[in-house]
Amino acid sequence: MLEDIAPAIRSSKKVKVLTALPGSTGEDLVFDSHISFLPFINYLKRKSAGDADTRSRIYNYLVERFEAEPALLQPIKDSSVLSEHSDLLELLSTSLFPVVTDPEKNIFTLAVPYQFSIFNDSASFRKLFVNGEEHFILPENASDEYLKQIHCSLIYEHALEKFYGVKLNSNTDLVYPIIDAATGMKRYYKLRYDKRFIDLHLKGELPPIQDCAVCLNTFRILDLDQQLKKMPLELFSAEGFGVWVAEDVTTQETLDAIKKILRALGEYNISGITNNISFLTKILSSEKFIKGDFDISFLEREKILFDSPESNLVDADMQKASAILAGLLKMRTNVFQRKSDAVSNKWIEQNYE
Repeated sequence: MLEDIAPAIRSSKKVKVLTALPGSTGEDLVFDSHISFLPFINYLKRKSAGDADTRSRIYNYLVERFEAEPALLQPIKDSSVLSEHSDLLELLSTSLFPVVTDPEKNIFTLAVPYQFSIFNDSASFRKLFVNGEEHFILPENASDEYLKQIHCSLIYEHALEKFYGVKLNSNTDLVYPIIDAATGMKRYYKLRYDKRFIDLHLKGELPPIQDCAVCLNTFRILDLDQQLKKMPLELFSAEGFGVWVAEDVTTQETLDAIKKILRALGEYNISGITNNISFLTKILSSEKFIKGDFDISFLEREKILFDSPESNLVDADMQKASAILAGLLKMRTNVFQRKSDAVSNKWIEQNYE
């Protein structure tokens, strides 16, 4: 049935390769990489070999469709090739993420291997990470040096694992603070890079790992500039595509912020004057507050917060505190519902592992 329906699907969507804002990345750092769907097809062949279940049949159908378009299996240098096969790209995206989930929860984009350039992004990803000039937005507070470290770490992670059997201990996630247009509150999203559909090729002679700037005890790059000299990126080329998957981590970031505030309050030592440190600590430590179970009547309901003399506030202060809690309430909306987001974002791992 799939074979009968899918060929009739044709999309008029124009696929563009969107780059990051000019000047927002280390433009002197050049890496040889191209989009290709051959690594994806080879991956599907390995996963479906010897199986005859429904998933394998879907994989085999995808393989047949892509192999019928040889241009997609070669390194793609002209983005018009992507537009000509936009229907296949939509089919690919549908295979990566389930159709039954809310499209707003599937926040992802395909990406040029190991470059801050993206294509075939989901509507929800575009809403958050693409500006009006159609540029891929990188975190505002990210320095050039930080983005350079992320960029190089992604490549070296792959190279060291493939050619040396060393798993690099590095964090390549990007965390974005983004203002929610609906509430005006700040939310945090983490972008994780999936490299399983990328092939890395060697173009030169590898240096001994002992000569590189990688600590073999901690498996970290100790000096990036030294590593670039000993193992220049020109040694490698890549083809395929990466996948940036975004996850809303506002809850975790909020809890981390609460911990920092509690730590700071605990370090205060004020004597001789009345203060409300104990009151603030009780609010932040409240189980209901941490769970997000609060509204503008929270202070009135939780009378235990006012047991101590330090907690006595005048009405004006109560109103201010209630307003602050109301704002936090907006930011913490759907704390528990967002647990289901992680399930949809991890679908790719469950189905392609």
